Amino acid sequence: MQKGIRGITIILLAVFFIASCKSSERSISASSKNKGGQLTEEQRTKLMYFFVNANKEKILGNDSRAMDLFSECLKIDPRNDASLYEISQLYAANKKYAEAINFARAASEINPSNEWYKLLLAELYQRTGKFNDAASIYEKLSGDYPSRIDYQYQWAEVLLYAGKVNDAIKVYDKIESVIGLDKEITLRKEQIYLKQNKVDKAAEVLENYIRQYPNSMDMYSLLYELYSVNNMPDKALAVIERMKTVDPNEPRINLNLADYYRNTGDKEKSFEYLKKAFTNRDLDTDIKVKIISSYIPLLQRDSTMMTQCLELCRTLAETHPDEARAQAIYGDLLTMNKNYDKSSEYYRKSLDLDKNNLNVWQQYIINLSELKNFSLMDSASTEAISFFPNESSLYLLSGIAKTQLDKHEDAIEILNQGIKLVVDNDAQLAQFYSNLGDNYNKVKKYQDSDKAFDKALEIDPKDAYVLNNYAYYLSLRNDQLEKAEKMSKLSNDIQPNQSSFLDTYAWILYQEKKYDEALNWLEKALENGGNSSGTILEHYGDVLFQKGDAGKAIEYWQKAKKAGGASDLLDKKIKDRKLYE
Repeated sequence: MQKGIRGITIILLAVFFIASCKSSERSISASSKNKGGQLTEEQRTKLMYFFVNANKEKILGNDSRAMDLFSECLKIDPRNDASLYEISQLYAANKKYAEAINFARAASEINPSNEWYKLLLAELYQRTGKFNDAASIYEKLSGDYPSRIDYQYQWAEVLLYAGKVNDAIKVYDKIESVIGLDKEITLRKEQIYLKQNKVDKAAEVLENYIRQYPNSMDMYSLLYELYSVNNMPDKALAVIERMKTVDPNEPRINLNLADYYRNTGDKEKSFEYLKKAFTNRDLDTDIKVKIISSYIPLLQRDSTMMTQCLELCRTLAETHPDEARAQAIYGDLLTMNKNYDKSSEYYRKSLDLDKNNLNVWQQYIINLSELKNFSLMDSASTEAISFFPNESSLYLLSGIAKTQLDKHEDAIEILNQGIKLVVDNDAQLAQFYSNLGDNYNKVKKYQDSDKAFDKALEIDPKDAYVLNNYAYYLSLRNDQLEKAEKMSKLSNDIQPNQSSFLDTYAWILYQEKKYDEALNWLEKALENGGNSSGTILEHYGDVLFQKGDAGKAIEYWQKAKKAGGASDLLDKKIKDRKLYE
């Protein structure tokens, strides 16, 4: 199998230049003959006038006007090469390459010593796929300007496009005869031979470079890669041994050994050498991150891969304690494993090194939410906002933290600040309104609460959680029960068998004095996990009491007290054996 092609930087030369007035004047003077002979003084004056004004219009971007004026120049002197060149450029700029080639060729034939004309024509030939014609021009330029190595580079590149690979290699050899053995040319030759499936010739090119520069670990690694990819394990291992003699601490030795043993089927030994490579600080972090990224698609399918990736990420973080990215990557993988406590620790380490990474801030704060550490979530979101004052998501997270801490007025303030920053994100906007609805309800600003919930539902009419919460708040207030019932029923249709949603619907029915129906829905809630909810158990007891079964009602109130989270009236209900609302 042929190895991949690496990108090589080749020097390119820009060819579209605007001629200066002095050079233009020389061009005009040099060709100032018409069909009848020399131009008159009046013709030369008019020609200069048109030419200068044409260039002015070209600079101003008035291409059509510039074309007209350059054409006037040619009416005076059809062999004015400067005008032909300028017209060619205008055609090229408008992608009219056939016309551009005709004018550039004419200019070059009239003034064959002008290199800019040749460069323009060569560029146009390349754009239109006439690589042999372009190669002929670069060959001539290389001969005329032997010190211009860039022309020779371009000549070689165009020969490659023309399919004249051997000729291109000869040009590269010619360049190296002048500048000496060159790394870029060596890599280019290797690519050429690999495209031809000449693995031995590609290896020979790399070996030639190594002979002259025996400490070049880059070339050793490329040579190893060449043999490895092309199924030559013995030669690949021999290259690794040579690398050890040059620099036994070279980190790529362990990487190559990991690759070698993976190819030979010894996965355990392969990972052992990969870990050794990761403990070496001299191995570029980008390489390590790339290796970790290669694990990501495999993590869900193979638990072994997850274990290995976690170990590599941990090693990365420990080996590079001063790199924020290394800490964040380990935090990301720990988050994937739902280890929110430890992941938060590494996100914090990352932020202590670099506080200007929004993604890390967001994930850190979300993890604190998962840990229900709302106090730290509150302070972290406030700190994050100081670095990203225009990032709406941070205000939303801050509002959620404050809500959980019962700082409802503060939550309302921060949410109202953040909602103004939301741009083209309806889902986030709905979250802002939903959270505002919750907080306004808590501070008994019911009209504002209802408005906020209505806006959230305008954006997403089928948000089950908004429908449930809004309906529940209305039921607690015994307000708009018909609307509440419809919303609650819809939330249960969207997400069936959710105990809290079932309880909400039951409680609305209770408020409407539909006790039999309420009892039926509460039983569904209990069957779907509600038997651990103090609120649902208390509600069940309330309905039983209304149906005349006080003894059983007290039994469920006692269960509610044991479960926790019931109303403030529960103890009074149990003590007095009476329903209070």
